[in-house]
Amino acid sequence: MKIECPLDKIKRVKAEQVKDAIGSEGTVFLDVREIEEYASGHIKGSVNIPLRELEYRIDEVSRDKEVVPYCRSGSRSLGASILLCSHGFQNIMHLEGGILKWPYELEKGFPEEKAVATELTEELLETFRLALSLEKGSMIFYERASEKVEDPSIKERLTRLRLFEKKHLEKILQYYFFFSGEDPALMKQYIDSVDPLYTEGKIEINSLLLRFDESFIDEKQVLEIAMQKEVIAKDLYTNLAALAKEPRAVAVFNVLANEEKGHIDFLSDAIKALA
Repeated sequence: MKIECPLDKIKRVKAEQVKDAIGSEGTVFLDVREIEEYASGHIKGSVNIPLRELEYRIDEVSRDKEVVPYCRSGSRSLGASILLCSHGFQNIMHLEGGILKWPYELEKGFPEEKAVATELTEELLETFRLALSLEKGSMIFYERASEKVEDPSIKERLTRLRLFEKKHLEKILQYYFFFSGEDPALMKQYIDSVDPLYTEGKIEINSLLLRFDESFIDEKQVLEIAMQKEVIAKDLYTNLAALAKEPRAVAVFNVLANEEKGHIDFLSDAIKALA
């Protein structure tokens, strides 16, 4: 078995070894934390591409420069280093210990491209509003479905799926705020106000996704209907990724599509358990 990128191919460095490279044209500091973590404090001039988006945004990282991936503690950035290495990057310097071991000054605020992002088209914002609507509807569906079943194991799975969708909703909102320029402090207000029956946009979607108050023949059908919704949602996010075109939005929707695949597997296991 051949390992594409053995760990010994990745150079490990400490903060004092790379601090003088800040601002250098030959070095890029790659922050692979989530965008809100980046905003709370990052190395000056660093680029933010969250680890879960890196696979889809790999072309945004220069192959002609030394790349210094970093995160909070060094764990996620080591994964990013391995991913970059497997994609043929040669000059990777993994920052050991991450921000926790960075004794120098940090900057706060969102990525510099935010100002450009807020000028994106209404069509892109519509895709995010649609995604918000669908996730809110899924949350309501799983909440109401869990109230109608008696089997504790099914109830527990539905509750977990509701939490999954809530995390999706919050993640989509973070990027909606990023692209729209609106205040992230309004997140709770937005979650409460999202209409799960949003149909104002021009994007045509499967009407089954907009139904969240369904009746069931038995408890197994609850899971079957849930899987139906997750399959349609995965297909929708795949299509939105193709529609969005903007690299960060494409990455977000691809990530969501992959996570919906995980939900499908989760439900499939539950259905098998009832066989």
